[in-house]
Amino acid sequence: MAKARMASIIIGATAIRSLMGDSQLSIPLPMNTFRYGGQDPGIEVIEELRIGSLEGPEHETFAQIVDLSVGADGSIYVADEHPPRMLEFDRDGRFVRQIGGEGAGPGEYRSILGISAVTADWLAIWDFGNRRISVYDTAGVFLRSFRVEGGAFGRKAFRTDTAGRFYVKVHHLQQHIPVGGPVPQSGHAYMRLAPDGSVLDTISLPPENPTGGFLGPDDNGTILRPFIAHEVYALSPFGSLIVGSNQQNSFTVRDPLSPITFPGRTVSPVPVKDEEFREWEMLKQYLERLSGMSFRSIPREKPLFRDLWVDADGRVWVHRFVEAAKRDLPEHERTRSGNLRPNITWREPPVFDVYKSDGEFLWCVHMPWGARVIQSRGSMIWGTIKGSLDEEYVVRWRIP
Repeated sequence: MAKARMASIIIGATAIRSLMGDSQLSIPLPMNTFRYGGQDPGIEVIEELRIGSLEGPEHETFAQIVDLSVGADGSIYVADEHPPRMLEFDRDGRFVRQIGGEGAGPGEYRSILGISAVTADWLAIWDFGNRRISVYDTAGVFLRSFRVEGGAFGRKAFRTDTAGRFYVKVHHLQQHIPVGGPVPQSGHAYMRLAPDGSVLDTISLPPENPTGGFLGPDDNGTILRPFIAHEVYALSPFGSLIVGSNQQNSFTVRDPLSPITFPGRTVSPVPVKDEEFREWEMLKQYLERLSGMSFRSIPREKPLFRDLWVDADGRVWVHRFVEAAKRDLPEHERTRSGNLRPNITWREPPVFDVYKSDGEFLWCVHMPWGARVIQSRGSMIWGTIKGSLDEEYVVRWRIP
């Protein structure tokens, strides 16, 4: 039997004060808990809003949702791709307007990699295609934009904080390193910019592509590096970078002051089932033949978590590795690549351990199959989910 490991959260003193803020909420643990098979007892969220359709109005038919953000009044801003567009819906899911449009002119965009309701008055996007940040008011009126040299494509490419500062993920080689200065710890960093677009500093990020890792499918449509030990990071809306090792289940808020350690709950690593292991090995061998590269062997035990993020209230959401279940794949996945690419039918339901900013464990939240969680505030969770024909929906869930 695998030995249980103790979770811990390390948070600097100033980070605690900034993470708590005035919006920190404490919600009691609901009594209506449930289990997914052998998983931990968890909270069953309630879906209360769904936006989208398979065949309907153009503004309700999404091609590929890149990101979404929620305003202070509950308005939902959705960044869709193919073609790029930014859509606004009110808190009840009614379509309000399209903001901007495709192009290179003022207020236009070519490729949106991130969207954020920065404050109660601003909405900002990272327009990777035009290499600029564009800012609008909450009525959709374009206010200003400023160019950002460089920029990196991929996950967590754009963030903002409550002080109105912008964070754009860049390649470290794009930044000047002074003679005798510290050597970057990874290939990426966040460039932090003031509200006027001036560069303040850069923040080094942990490596995102561990040696020997390869990409595979996940039930919610994202990609993962199967079961590889590495550090994961998330940026708090209060400006702190949180880094966690998925081997120790420990989390550090990088802060110049001495850290304070909070014990977390004990969790146990989950074994990779035999049939699950065989499917991943077949996919690895297929990708090795296709690429001519050699990838790391699939481990027989999963790390403790795969990702983490911090919500609008400063709570840390840890996306756990859990026991997989065999799933019937939708038609579009079964037929991709002419059935040459091996399918992964063993999938994991999305399960999150949620901690207050002081390290106190709150809940284990079990989301529906295929759910992608993007934002949370108070008792609300916003994200996306896909239908049987790969159509995508914006969903709001409530923690009862």
